[in-house]
Amino acid sequence: MKLNPSRIAAGLLTLACLSISRPAFALPEYAAYSGSNCMACHVGPTGGFGRKIQSMNDIGYISERVSLSGDFLFMGLYDQREPAKDRVVLFPMEAALHLNVTLTPKITLAASQDYGTLREAYMMLHNEAQTAYVRAGFFTLPYGLLFADHTAFVKEGRVETGTRTFDELGTGAGLFSVRYKDSGIEAGLSGQPWFVNVSMTSGVVGQEERSFPSSQAGSKRAITRRGGFITKHASLGVSMYTNDNELLDRRVIRYNGFGWLAAGRFALLFEHDEGEDEKFSVSGSTQVSASYAEVVYAFPFPKRRTSYLKFRYERLDQNRSLSGDILQRFVPSYRFSPTDYVTIESFYRVNKEETSEKANDDVYIITRVFF
Repeated sequence: MKLNPSRIAAGLLTLACLSISRPAFALPEYAAYSGSNCMACHVGPTGGFGRKIQSMNDIGYISERVSLSGDFLFMGLYDQREPAKDRVVLFPMEAALHLNVTLTPKITLAASQDYGTLREAYMMLHNEAQTAYVRAGFFTLPYGLLFADHTAFVKEGRVETGTRTFDELGTGAGLFSVRYKDSGIEAGLSGQPWFVNVSMTSGVVGQEERSFPSSQAGSKRAITRRGGFITKHASLGVSMYTNDNELLDRRVIRYNGFGWLAAGRFALLFEHDEGEDEKFSVSGSTQVSASYAEVVYAFPFPKRRTSYLKFRYERLDQNRSLSGDILQRFVPSYRFSPTDYVTIESFYRVNKEETSEKANDDVYIITRVFF
């Protein structure tokens, strides 16, 4: 692959200039290294956008009962796919504010606003230890590893470049990405060593780009179950999702195993998903599977901050009854924090497709500003 060094340098420099100056706790590898569950750092029981204020000195502190947190992401992308060949693109990925209102020690209101569109809004009842809870509203479904990369095959599976050769083909397309929400009620445990999350929602998943996907209109309800254990060095869990659609006379099923292992500076995160989509007539169905594995090495740099070297492998079988439709990715990346409240991560993604397509690798960098 031929890269234009001057263009890439210009893109990286621009993104660095966009960065403005709390450590990055909102990522899956932090849970792997610390053994902490989501509610240790997040307002929500399964992680997500809103983060807890740690002290009065935090930027988002308003009062003892009200706080804000925010996420702002910028991407720089080198794209060599046709027809957008050899271009560098800079664009915002996210600009979100998250409001947390503690009505009482056992009642919390939470909402997230992004680009003027409401992304989450719910009321949560919980014990004072915030290990047992019930919430109702509009929220991300509790399924699998909870991370923000919607392009992963276990999420949407998008490739946001050039000609989107495999656009929204992941096992979780339209279901489990942070871009998608569903309305309903959820209850569970978020403590240690066990976690359990069960939700019953409308089955009509909405997101900022399309409120009601036609493939989900007519759904009776969706049931999502998630459970497992978490310790200092290991976690293992399973999830299952079912959605029956009366209008289209079909059923969607997803199930997976996921978890992590950590030892010293190394961590391994993994998830394997299986799914079945009935056709619009129940005379047949399509079976799909996806795998995700990431090795992480953490080391101190610069000074008191932590950097991460990572290598990810992904695989998607779009239809298990067919041959020649396997998609694979190999993704080395490096993330560091030049200052508090900022992370910069660079990626090189090798895309392997069947039938083979040449010159389809991606080089991109994501700058995240948060508080």
